[in-house]
Amino acid sequence: ILNSAKGKYFEYLVEAKLNAGEIVGDIALPAGYRAEVASSITQPGWDLQILDHNGNVSDYLQLKATNSISYIHDTLQRYPDITILGTSEIANHTDGLILDSNITEQVLIERLSSVISDMDSSFITEFLEAFNPLMPIVFILSTEGYRVFIGKSSAENSYESAKYRAERAIVSSGVGG
Repeated sequence: ILNSAKGKYFEYLVEAKLNAGEIVGDIALPAGYRAEVASSITQPGWDLQILDHNGNVSDYLQLKATNSISYIHDTLQRYPDITILGTSEIANHTDGLILDSNITEQVLIERLSSVISDMDSSFITEFLEAFNPLMPIVFILSTEGYRVFIGKSSAENSYESAKYRAERAIVSSGVGG
């Protein structure tokens, strides 16, 4: 939950900074342009779009608040034409493959932790009762396993599909909770 929240918070933080005229890493918006986070949590390929003064898409950005180099490489292979903007820690380990936002994981974690610590414990209990990703994960694993069983998919493809679907299900369950 914390990782999903950290990623979403990173997206909204970058959007707010860019729209306030701040430079995020090497990215600054031209006059009249604005940044907009994808309206769908499961938007494939990009997280933030840059719109010109007429509302036309000028560019897309993928935002990554992760420590996983393999996750970055997977994204680069899947979406080679989309620029990736990441936290400072991951950007420093990718030899220039992604842009550094000059926002650290530590800052994101500290801000989220302070929000969580300010929450009433009954709210957290209620959230945990509402957040139950078990059923979606069981369904995903069942359907992907069945696809392998009947020969419609390879184990590798089903694993990747299940992983992708499970990530989205957990985020959706968290937002629903």
